[in-house]
Amino acid sequence: MDAVLGIDAALPYSRRVEEMKRRHIALWDAASECLREGSSDSTIRDAVGNDIAGFVKENPSVRVIFLNGRTGAGKIFSRFFKDFSAEFPDIDVLVMPSTSPANAAVSLAEKIECWSAVKGYLDGYTEGSHDGY
Repeated sequence: MDAVLGIDAALPYSRRVEEMKRRHIALWDAASECLREGSSDSTIRDAVGNDIAGFVKENPSVRVIFLNGRTGAGKIFSRFFKDFSAEFPDIDVLVMPSTSPANAAVSLAEKIECWSAVKGYLDGYTEGSHDGY
């Protein structure tokens, strides 16, 4: 979000979260809990899906869900929310390249280009025009 929206990565985490909220972006994990060896998403096991459908119902202005990586969030989301698109046909679900430095197959420039899609969803969003995120 530093490269895409100018949210300074050097800011304390709480400030970065506030900046995301100010831009009407919510952060939400696909899994509420899981077991994982190390930091690689490919080692995730025993994942429990988070109540993303409940979050969307409570925040009806959600227009898109960006999933950070195919092996982590993408895999968990597709496993636990198979009927999401049928239940929420107006919400786009996009699997983006993982922002992790471990995802060396995709260059930083390519990651930034892909993740710049976030800006397209924020264009036209005006303060007070939507409830929630």
